[in-house]
Amino acid sequence: MKKLCVFCGSRSGRHPAYQAAARELGSALANAGWGLVYGGGRVGLMGEIADAALAAGGYVTGVMPEFLNRREIVHPAGKAGGGQEVGAQVLAAHAVLH
Repeated sequence: MKKLCVFCGSRSGRHPAYQAAARELGSALANAGWGLVYGGGRVGLMGEIADAALAAGGYVTGVMPEFLNRREIVHPAGKAGGGQEVGAQVLAAHAVLH
């Protein structure tokens, strides 16, 4: 399976178009048979893209530093075993994304 790594924010942005674009990309990836690799969060644009990919039957892999995982912002798909990698620090998580 081909995968695309997307860096996006944990906030929704100032314009609703950002949320719409994240949802469109998540759906398009799933419909094309591509997996999503992203920051692993359930909030903001990260949550939007992951929710859309999952709703379209796609596969997501979240990559999140341990300290954020402890703050309970990890996407539920990751907690359910849907593909979550938790690194000890931000640089380790970024290394997985690259």
